[in-house]
Amino acid sequence: MSTRTYNILTQISFIVYLITSKFLFLELSYLIGCFFLITSLLIYKKISQTVFVTVLGLSTIVVIGLISGLLNDNFISKAYLKDFVYFTKPIIVLTTSFILIKNIPNTTFFSKAIIYFAIITAIFHLIGVLFYIPQIGFTIAGLRSKLGLGNNIEVFAFILLLIKNKESILYVHLRNRFIYQFILFLSISFYFSRTDFIMLIIIWIGLKGYYRPKLRTFSFLAVFVIFTSLLFYSLSFVNVSYKDQDGLSSFIYKMKNTPNEMFQSKIDKNNLRDLWHNWRAYEAKMAIDQTTGLRNTVIGNGFGSLVDLKIEAELGEKIRRIPILHNGFIYIYFKTGFLGIFMYIILFINIFIIGFRKKESEKEIHYLIASLILCIFFTTFVITGIYNAYDLLLVYLGSILALYSKTKLSIKPS
Repeated sequence: MSTRTYNILTQISFIVYLITSKFLFLELSYLIGCFFLITSLLIYKKISQTVFVTVLGLSTIVVIGLISGLLNDNFISKAYLKDFVYFTKPIIVLTTSFILIKNIPNTTFFSKAIIYFAIITAIFHLIGVLFYIPQIGFTIAGLRSKLGLGNNIEVFAFILLLIKNKESILYVHLRNRFIYQFILFLSISFYFSRTDFIMLIIIWIGLKGYYRPKLRTFSFLAVFVIFTSLLFYSLSFVNVSYKDQDGLSSFIYKMKNTPNEMFQSKIDKNNLRDLWHNWRAYEAKMAIDQTTGLRNTVIGNGFGSLVDLKIEAELGEKIRRIPILHNGFIYIYFKTGFLGIFMYIILFINIFIIGFRKKESEKEIHYLIASLILCIFFTTFVITGIYNAYDLLLVYLGSILALYSKTKLSIKPS
């Protein structure tokens, strides 16, 4: 098979993998990911030291969960195997995306693939908005239930379109750049996703280089923290309730209630309205309360363990015990203890440090690596982070690390 044919097949493989990771249900996308990973390793074999260390660390977390599950008598069952799939999928996603992009000679292929794919999803999303608004009215809850809760590939594509450095391998020359940016931003806005908006801010700030340890960085971040604190403080005085479902009221309420959702500790489980508004905090509290004893605190309850909610919750169906939590840090702690949490944090700090190494011609690579790590930490608080079955952050990270390794730069911290 010729080199050109290999290149075409690799490009097609990445596009197929991107689509399946985004749209297919977990088990099928997992099997497809395994196929691509095994095939890629057989053909290309090599991965970078950074990816190898990260995969080794993530594999260690898996081993902790497997052993802890058996020690806690969570013998191999459907729940045990499901946890195994959730905890090994990030390994497959990171490695597969790295290998595929690393072995595509066209360095602009990744940016083009992300941008064009995002434009297509944005157009379909906006068509859906125009179709449903006449039927259900301008209700945020209604639109989100019909069209999805968010789409961070559009966020990432929008950021890529902001790169103006023509020497960067992330830069893509597009004639209608502003039109693409407008379509993407409009679509992002109509998702009304707090997570996507915050990710957009995190990556945009990172792209400006504000995560590097300099005086202007600390000054900017101080202003940003003060502004954010004042925003949430101001929202606390806004008279809006969850029952205001029409228009922007429900979105404003969700923004106002964001801190409580993550950190509220006093929740009346008998008050259904209070419970539902602070659901993330409640399920996290239940998980912490049920991780007791020295062994479970250190290595968790293991794979196959379920969080007892102490009530019959209406989650599509009435459920009392759940295997997965919104708060990824508590999720990791519940399954693998403090040892798993420690490994998780250390691994991504190791990658984050790459963002402090910079060569002017490829500064965007380093800035985006740092930004993606911060996004992973943020999403770990709210949507399980890398253990979210449908999140694409590790696809972006693996691909960016592949492009970083392609630069073959001898970079010294500056």
